[in-house]
Formats: sequence, C-alpha cells, structure tokens
Amino acid sequence: MTLLEDGRAYRLLESLEVFCPLGLRFWDTALDRPVSDGLRVSARPAQRNGRRVAAFRTGSGLYAFQNLPGMRPIERPGIADPIASPPPTRPFIVEVVDPRRRFLPAALVVDLPLPYRGIFLAGDPASGLPGFLLFSAPSRRRDPRLAVVRGELYDTVQDRPAAWARIDVEVPGGLTHTTVADQDGRFAALFPYPELETTLPPLSGSPGGDAPLFDRTWPLQVRIQADATPFDPLPGGSLPDLARVLLQSPAEIDLDLGGTTADVWLDELSFDGEVVLRTAGDSRLLIRPGGSSP
Repeated sequence: MTLLEDGRAYRLLESLEVFCPLGLRFWDTALDRPVSDGLRVSARPAQRNGRRVAAFRTGSGLYAFQNLPGMRPIERPGIADPIASPPPTRPFIVEVVDPRRRFLPAALVVDLPLPYRGIFLAGDPASGLPGFLLFSAPSRRRDPRLAVVRGELYDTVQDRPAAWARIDVEVPGGLTHTTVADQDGRFAALFPYPELETTLPPLSGSPGGDAPLFDRTWPLQVRIQADATPFDPLPGGSLPDLARVLLQSPAEIDLDLGGTTADVWLDELSFDGEVVLRTAGDSRLLIRPGGSSP
C-alpha cells in the first residue's frame, strides 16, 4: 500500500512501460542551440507506401516516436532488453519540415532499433554532434547577433540551379560554418561574428594604431561541394538523403564570365554583417560541379 499526501491509500495494480525506439534532438547550426518547437517531424518505413507516423514533442523538447510499423516488439513490456538483444533492424525515413520557414526541410535514413540508448545523433555517438543538424533556409530572418553569407548557386555545366549543394564558410580561428542550398540553389549561411582579436592588422597613422571599430573586417573563405549527378528523392517523398548531400565533391567556382575559376572564394565580412556571393558580371554564383565533363 502507498499513501498519498492527503493520507488516502492506494495499491498499484498494474504498470505499463513503453520504450520509444526513436527520439531526436534538432539543433540550430546558426545559434548553436536546440530547436524544441515549431517542427513537423515524421517517419515511415523505407519501403514504398509505408505508413507515415508523426512524432510527438516531449516535455524536454525532444521529438519521439511510438507505434512505428514493425517496432511493436521493442515498444511494449514483457520482452528482452531491446538493446541487449535487439531484433533485426529495418530502415526508416525521417523527414523534418519547418512551417515557419526558419530551416530547410531534411530527410535521412535511420536503421531501427538503434544500437544504443538515447537520442539519435545522425551518426556515430562518438562524433560529438549535439543532435540532428538543421540548416538555415534562405527565407530565415537574420538575428542581429549573426552574420550571413548569401547567394544563388547555378550549375553552368548542366544549365540548372545547383540544388542541394553544400556550402562551407571558413572564418578566422579555423571555424567552418556549413549550410546547404535549397532546391533552387539559394542559400544562407548564418553564423556568429568572429572574435574581434582576429580582425585585420591596425591601420597605420590612426590614433592608438587601431582601425575604427566599424571599419574592421574579417577574411572569409567559401568552398562549394556539388555533384554533377542530380539527386533522386528518397522513396515516398520529395527530399534527397541528407547524408548524401553532405558528402558531395568539391566544385569549381567561376570568378567571372571570362572563364577564371577557383576552388575557393575569398571575401571579407564587414560590420554590416552580410555578404552576397556573385560571379562578376552575373547576379548568381556560377559553379562547375565535381565530376563534370570538361
């Protein structure tokens, strides 16, 4: 018998323990913090026509799943430990969409059940990733604390927008901020301003030898990864596999319309906080994907 605070007694007749086979923490790569609301998350078996299941949001801001097809044996009590003696794995496709248009939609294949307890980290738990990374959409409003590098990528070899290309922006201090272009080749890499100690050298002749604060700039190096082969969407959806998107080949960047190319774009970030990348003579940044024919 157990007593309640008001002195009444009760006897526990039955308890039910339910194991969630998949839980995700989504992570904002721009602000480096979890995204705990406003997302629409679903999972379905990787086989075509599999039943789609919506995630529910927990009190701690995680997104979790129950009643996934084929996962009932590990969700219900009275079975062996699902980690110590797991059933055969089966692939599921997880999709996340942000109706608020802060983040790009994403899809990834996950094998369930996971070989470890805890949330899914989109890779090896030893990698140190804080969660499932979400990349900023071009439509996202810039937070005043963040700088942004924008652009519209165009594949000059295939004569089409460079959909789902990967963009890496390296800032002083060895930090690299990654984002992904949308299906139209547009991208926005948002990231915190670099430390002031990494600015350009002092201006000669200025009082105290220091450049005025708002005249200081930071050097940027931008690299593009894009494959010549277009992405096929994962079964039953319209999005490519994010794991493949992040593993594309280095692309060449057209610096001008005269055929001058480079594998890295050099630019400077000033205190206005916004850099727009364009090939000289064009409103877009023209690229030649890796693996393209000469």
